[in-house]
Amino acid sequence: MKAGSAPFLRRSLDSTVLGLKRGSIIAYPTETVWGLGCDPIDRSALQKLRRIKQRPEEQGFILVAGSWRQFRPYWPDLPEQAIQTICMPRTRPCSWAVPDTQGRVLPEVKGQHREVVLRISRHPQVRRLTAALGRPLVSTSANPAGWPPARTASQVRAYFGHQLDYIVPGPVGRRSRPSQIRDLTSGCVLRP
Repeated sequence: MKAGSAPFLRRSLDSTVLGLKRGSIIAYPTETVWGLGCDPIDRSALQKLRRIKQRPEEQGFILVAGSWRQFRPYWPDLPEQAIQTICMPRTRPCSWAVPDTQGRVLPEVKGQHREVVLRISRHPQVRRLTAALGRPLVSTSANPAGWPPARTASQVRAYFGHQLDYIVPGPVGRRSRPSQIRDLTSGCVLRP
């Protein structure tokens, strides 16, 4: 099957999720650009993703989910108003820096930050993946540090070759820029 054109078949979904639970690094389409991801509870996978991406240790990763249910175990006491802010549909995808006061997220996800950046994705592949995984997925743009994010599966392959375990088929959304990042507490824009 040609990546990017075929529907995400159930067999592919099951094998991708099994791979994630075994430490796989995947590329997948999002609303804006291609993303790289792994299971956020797998330290080895997080370290491997950091090496592949050439990302400095002090920088964190985004966690993406298809619904708040997948974030709830990490933030069981987050006020309803904050949850509504994070889940509210917007014209441009928005990610939110949320304090991890209980230390439920691995330091490899947060980098040097006390907050974790979260996004509820409307992309069907991300929603299927995270629903099947039963938790959020690590998300970072599919590009080596300092390079433009990949907009096609071909660009992903050109950047990373055989360093990835799987490329999830599907189209990227029409937005050309990564999601905006805002601080949940202050509302300040951290990444325009």
